[in-house]
Amino acid sequence: MKKSLPKVLLLLLGITASAASSSAQERLTGLIVNDTTGRALEGARVALQGTDREMYTDRQGSFAFENLASGPVTLAVSYSGLDSAIVPVTVAAGRPTQQEVRLTSQIYAMNRFVVPGEREGNAQSVTLQRLSSGVKNVVSTDAFGNLVGNPADLLMRLPGVEGATVDGTVRYVRIRGLNQNLTTITMDGNRLADAASAGSTREYQFQTVSADTVERMEVVKSPTPDMDGDSIGGAVNMVSKTGFDSKERMLRGSFGLTGRPLDDRKSGQPFNYAISYSEVFGGKLGVALNFGHRKLFTPQDTVSQSHQTLANGVPGPAYTFQTSLTDERLLTSRWGGGMRLDYKLSDRSRFYTSSTVNRLTDHDFDRIAIFATPQLVATFDAGGNPTNAGGIQPGYTNEFTTVRPVPNSTVNVQADVAYKDAKTLYHQFGGVHKLDTVNLDWNLYKSDSKTNYSGQRNLGFTARGVGFTIDRRTNTNFPTITQTAGPNLADVASFNDNRYTINRRAGWDGYEGLSLNAQKTFSAPVPAYIKAGVRSRDQERVLEATQWTGSYVGPDGVMGLNAATGRNDDNLAQFGLIERGHLDNTYLAYPNVPAPAFPVRTNKLIDTALETSPQLFTQDVQANVQAQLTGNQKFKERISAAYVMGNVDLGRLSILAGVRVERTKTEGEGALQAITPEEKARRAAFVGTLTNAEIARRNIAEFGGRQVRKGDYQNVLSGVHFKYSPTPNVVARLSYATNVGRPGIGQLIPRTTVNFDNQTISTANPSLKPQTADNFDGAVEYYFEPAGMLSAGVFQKQIKNFIYTSGGVVVPSGADNGFNGDYTGYSLTTQFNGGSAKVRGLELNYSQQFRFLPGIFKGLAAYANYTKMETEGNYGAGNAIALAPNPKGKVAGFNPETSNLGLSYIHNKATVRLQYNHRTRFLTTYNVNESQQVYQIRRDTLDLKTLYQISRRLSVYLDVNNILQEYETGTDIGARASQRRILTPGFFFGVNTRL
Repeated sequence: MKKSLPKVLLLLLGITASAASSSAQERLTGLIVNDTTGRALEGARVALQGTDREMYTDRQGSFAFENLASGPVTLAVSYSGLDSAIVPVTVAAGRPTQQEVRLTSQIYAMNRFVVPGEREGNAQSVTLQRLSSGVKNVVSTDAFGNLVGNPADLLMRLPGVEGATVDGTVRYVRIRGLNQNLTTITMDGNRLADAASAGSTREYQFQTVSADTVERMEVVKSPTPDMDGDSIGGAVNMVSKTGFDSKERMLRGSFGLTGRPLDDRKSGQPFNYAISYSEVFGGKLGVALNFGHRKLFTPQDTVSQSHQTLANGVPGPAYTFQTSLTDERLLTSRWGGGMRLDYKLSDRSRFYTSSTVNRLTDHDFDRIAIFATPQLVATFDAGGNPTNAGGIQPGYTNEFTTVRPVPNSTVNVQADVAYKDAKTLYHQFGGVHKLDTVNLDWNLYKSDSKTNYSGQRNLGFTARGVGFTIDRRTNTNFPTITQTAGPNLADVASFNDNRYTINRRAGWDGYEGLSLNAQKTFSAPVPAYIKAGVRSRDQERVLEATQWTGSYVGPDGVMGLNAATGRNDDNLAQFGLIERGHLDNTYLAYPNVPAPAFPVRTNKLIDTALETSPQLFTQDVQANVQAQLTGNQKFKERISAAYVMGNVDLGRLSILAGVRVERTKTEGEGALQAITPEEKARRAAFVGTLTNAEIARRNIAEFGGRQVRKGDYQNVLSGVHFKYSPTPNVVARLSYATNVGRPGIGQLIPRTTVNFDNQTISTANPSLKPQTADNFDGAVEYYFEPAGMLSAGVFQKQIKNFIYTSGGVVVPSGADNGFNGDYTGYSLTTQFNGGSAKVRGLELNYSQQFRFLPGIFKGLAAYANYTKMETEGNYGAGNAIALAPNPKGKVAGFNPETSNLGLSYIHNKATVRLQYNHRTRFLTTYNVNESQQVYQIRRDTLDLKTLYQISRRLSVYLDVNNILQEYETGTDIGARASQRRILTPGFFFGVNTRL
């Protein structure tokens, strides 16, 4: 792409010159503005009275009528939520005529202080949704009050959009129940790089992104051919703020504090602030600057339980063989901002450039205690003597388990420290040019991201031979653990085993691309247009991993009790202990166990010992060498696309149809695992004790090979969208679109294991094709003033070509057999495409402002939405294809039900909002054994947002998230509680300023 860049720039310069020289006499242009707030109104309807000519304003609130006769005309202007206006204009001869129209509403006259907010945001959302060609939902960042979190906090308020929270923050969004890897996330139509958790997935993690540069977000559920094709779930586009969003100078700030006062764990006083500035200079240059910094402290407790596997149809009893508690304390710092410049060379030609940067750091400190025993029930002879090593005492029930003090009945305590540093950059440069009947736009962009875990440390101590009971009778979510036998758990000397691990992971992700689009308009006899374009997108992902894991063995070289001396000289207390924290709390009773000090965070004692006295440690050389050799991976992908589509307006009916062709080339580099005959012979001839050096050599010989594999495929994606308006207030839609879901990056990076003895080979498959989906949507929407709408829609997705693993394929001969001619005749296990699923659903959506109510009730407004789905498919647990279709509702990963409800009240200076979000219980992992099916629990959250307007320039806010203190996350395995994560309500207080 870099070689073609000069040619592209020359073409764009030619387009610019053509647009700048194009002119037409008798031309009427103008701008539609909210008179009270100064905001430019996108999507305002502008009609020439007495004719059938009308148009809708663009992003800058601009409109233009060409080829008018000179003389008087009358403009009829309307916008949802504002009073319509009739404006007489005299069109001058021989030169363009400009007219600004300012709309207002009686509601503004009732309020002394007016700033852009919920009303304006809702009106914008309703207007843009109404004008869209396909099924789309829009949310403005002004619509839901102060936004301390990230943009995904707003997306989850839309119909069919689920927000998946991690550590108190919405990290992923899923659309219509589908996995986040099948959702496209863009900024101004371009992909955003995301190294995520230094992994090999295609997910986009929102917690890194700041909402300060975002003006609105669009969720497209039936993409048109001019959009990227890999969006089976849907597409989310974040639209950046511009200087032309407002005709007036805007300088705003927000300053506040955050906290969780109902939790006794503290970490300073987290704060947040955001500053935004925008202005238009000389009507030509629009400038927008935005920056924000937010700190959050998230203390939470996680309780996990593991239960016996039961045969289908057996209700119990089932014993509990493991339970754990994690006291997690996470301090997050997120800052970011951006600058955007828009320059109007003329009313026909505009250039823009923008840059954003987002940075996130997470400091995570976890205290962990785990009580566990193997899944083996004890047996006894006639004399009551045990005949096996089982740790489960017979006579257990679903709610009560007794664990015997056998050697493998253990208590493990850990201190876990993680530091994450993530950074994302995004740059774009583009232009929009309006010729007489042709509109051209082009864009160049680059986005880079890096995520670095600079050394996650985990120090763990283990005590053995512990007897205890797990009592779930009072509360099945939070068991009581009581020690019944074994060593004194309060004494760290009772913990003979130890393990210390240092993990470092880093990931780099990068996108660069360009696009060029042209739209030709035909005015007679039937209004129509044809649009065509090309797009190229390159992605590169690089992953690295290193690890050190081992144990402290002390001067005698033996971990724990030395059988020869009868002594344990490890003295684990030398590395420090800290208070137990929330391992001792009001809802979960545990024995008194020690808490190891946090490595590096509390002290550097164990790291200093490892550095100065490595002979006192024994390391797991095999694991450490393998982690580095297999963790280093590379991936490249180039997608070249072209499309053509057309739209015809037949009065009340408009039809948009087109086709998109995408060519995808991939290249992955990864580890090759193989023990050659020569290496096997060398190992057989080895005499003596295995040294660390020999272990390292063997692993390098086995895992040190590298391989590069390539893939190449093409998709033809068609779509057609019908839009029918039987009355001015009703819109009916019917859409069909084809989309793809590309294989995960990790599925395309080769990881090959060769067994020369058995002549078998298992590997990734870089020739995997994407999943495909035929998407059908139908909807009816009713719009009413002020800024209200009611809609009902149905949809169906027919998804094919899931990715699954299968063996038994014989590797053919020849250089093109996928292994450069090697391994002919070997039995191959790899991944293939196959299987199918259907997703059907119903979506209801409603919003309204109750200005028609009398007196103080005029300030009421409400919104509600509901999505219900059912699924079925013929793929089973993990990657296996089921022999028969799974029962309805048993397709893992689909959330069948979400809903939202909101109520707001604005009166004089006060604003109060209540927001309710619901997610039903759903299957996340399918297993033919019902007791091992994993479910995400139901979650219902209620948030409160309040604002008091002291003056036009100053307001204060107080928000409370999760008032009902719902579990942050939770899972059930079968019918039994598996995990519950507890997070107390968050309070956010601050002031907003406007100059």
